[in-house]
Amino acid sequence: MTAVIILGGHRCGTSSIAGVVAHLGIPVALPGDEIGPSPSNPRGHFEDATLCRLHQRLLGMGGWREPRAPAGIPIDLLPLYDAHLRRRIDCASRWCVKDPRLCILLPVLADRLRTMSVAFQVVSVARDTEAVAESLRRRQRMSCAAARRIAWLYEGARRAQLGRMIVDRVPLLELRFEEVLADREAAVARLADFLNVDPTPEAVAFLDPSLRHA
Repeated sequence: MTAVIILGGHRCGTSSIAGVVAHLGIPVALPGDEIGPSPSNPRGHFEDATLCRLHQRLLGMGGWREPRAPAGIPIDLLPLYDAHLRRRIDCASRWCVKDPRLCILLPVLADRLRTMSVAFQVVSVARDTEAVAESLRRRQRMSCAAARRIAWLYEGARRAQLGRMIVDRVPLLELRFEEVLADREAAVARLADFLNVDPTPEAVAFLDPSLRHA
């Protein structure tokens, strides 16, 4: 039993990497519970809708724009959180979770997975922070200053989580989104090797330079 966690901020390319993982045969959500395409992500978000809603509640009133790391899961949310994870566990022996909020909330998810004796591995995705800020500015129609603040906040949180994963000896693969798009076959081969699955032409074809939004 293994969970694949994709770690990276908003507009960092995590949807592209999650799409590759899905095309490598690892489900990203329960049937009917996947966040699909949108104007800003025309090929899909590849996110677990229920888990994203729970994570949004965990971040508090500020949501993803003003995230606050909780000390743990509130007692009223804990049964819902655990029940959903158990549904994921029961549906597949290996599954993927992608949510930019995990830059803040990874310790919460990691704690629950360890409680359920579920091993996990992390695929970290980084992107030039100015490109992230510009993509956020366009998508959210926010000021440059606000977009840069969010981009740097999530990048700092991602780096902090990486430090924890290294200390805990969690299997970790680090990817740069620019390098992924520059050599798609090599990136898919690295990811497939890390996940111990065979690369597929569909996974390579899914990656496209047009996925770079900025």
